[in-house]
Amino acid sequence: MATRTITQWLAYNNLGNAQVGDYFVGNRGAGNTGGLVYAPKLNMDSSPSLAGNLNLNTYGLNDTNGNPMLRFTATAAAVNYINFLNQAAASSPELQVAGTDTNIGLAVRLKNTGTLNVLSTSNTPLRVSSGTTNQHLTDFTFANTANTRTVTFPDASGTLFFDNGAANQVYVANGTPNGGTWTATTGTGNVVRATSPTITTPVINGITNASSPGAGAVGQILQSTYPSVALSSSAVTNITSLAVTAGNWLISAVVNFQNSGAVSISNATFAAINTVNNTVPQAVSFATWAAVGLPFGTTTISQPLYVCTAPLYVSVSATTTYYLNVFQTFTGTVNVIGGMQAVRVS
Repeated sequence: MATRTITQWLAYNNLGNAQVGDYFVGNRGAGNTGGLVYAPKLNMDSSPSLAGNLNLNTYGLNDTNGNPMLRFTATAAAVNYINFLNQAAASSPELQVAGTDTNIGLAVRLKNTGTLNVLSTSNTPLRVSSGTTNQHLTDFTFANTANTRTVTFPDASGTLFFDNGAANQVYVANGTPNGGTWTATTGTGNVVRATSPTITTPVINGITNASSPGAGAVGQILQSTYPSVALSSSAVTNITSLAVTAGNWLISAVVNFQNSGAVSISNATFAAINTVNNTVPQAVSFATWAAVGLPFGTTTISQPLYVCTAPLYVSVSATTTYYLNVFQTFTGTVNVIGGMQAVRVS
């Protein structure tokens, strides 16, 4: 038998690529001109690569301690699979699904009562991208708090959506957003939505920072003043007016009759809030006016005379103007200063 070198022997057995540390695991069998079969010892190569597929059914990868790290399970006639995509700097790697089906989802199966945790140091750890080109982004942001929070969804089908209106409220409705039926009885649930809800024993906190309620809010204040108006004797004179918007209001007024020297008053002095200008009502109608009258005989005074009306409660569905009118019969010179104030009560 001819003598062969190691290199010649390896070439003779089709083992020309074998390296030191490889394992010879068997013979190719009769009729095969090769002979031995070898398995490369992977840890001898700093950059091993695969030239074909690995069949790993029920097998996988272990760590340096021999403990399982990753296992593979085969499905007969499988066509869909997972693909891993790395990325360049500033881009996130991807866990993709691929296969021959047109639409493929991804299922994450937990064991028994295990939970799925998303771990991040960001307050916005979750972003959902949708649309044909992933152009629509929905971010889920959570408060940076040391406490654990639990969000519980109702045991019913429905729609949870955000109403980006003036109130910035979250509505939960069954069916069409902002148009469904509420499951909570009006006045007793945590969320109440009705045209005229009944709320049992509400607690309404007042303003404590010295600010004023805004337009449309309960407690809104409207004011109107006029510095001085010359008064003619026995003639109804308008001092000022105030337009209130739709709602329920309390309107009051104060008038200062300023006498220039001694003035002789020979009849009653009136101040009235009315919806008609330059008119002092003669009949009592609290729905449209409030007035005060000071009856005098012939009296001479030289000091200012202050007159205040009682608050007038009005309920209007559209902007309505109210007038402050005064009347006095006198001899001398009188100027009046007046003002009106309306407070929204509902």
